Amino acid sequence: STIQPCKPSATSHGRILVVDDERLVLELQKTMLTTLGFDVDAFSDPAAALMFYRRESQEINLVIMDMIMPTMGGQDLFLAMRAINPDVKVIISSGYSLDDGVGSLIALGAKSILQKPFRKAELEQHVRDAMRQ
Repeated sequence: STIQPCKPSATSHGRILVVDDERLVLELQKTMLTTLGFDVDAFSDPAAALMFYRRESQEINLVIMDMIMPTMGGQDLFLAMRAINPDVKVIISSGYSLDDGVGSLIALGAKSILQKPFRKAELEQHVRDAMRQ
């Protein structure tokens, strides 16, 4: 199933929603973030992630989303989430060049761009910076 809601833990550093249509990338990000002490909700289907966000937006501290997904692109998903919560904190992860419309998402309020492939240390730095903003 595409829905993997987390069980919030008392020692959590925050709750992160990850959306990526590549299951391997999704699992890798979930593992990295969990080992960093975050509660993680992981979705491979952007529409399901949006429905989940609509329900849980007050509990989600940060969203990390892929830019290019077959059913709904990162920009559409970002704008839909921002309509639900104008203060949503989003990191865009992308394996493509920054010319692919990613820059416009920064102008719209995304916190940063995380270039794929990335290491755990890079992921951690982006997450901590975004959480502080």
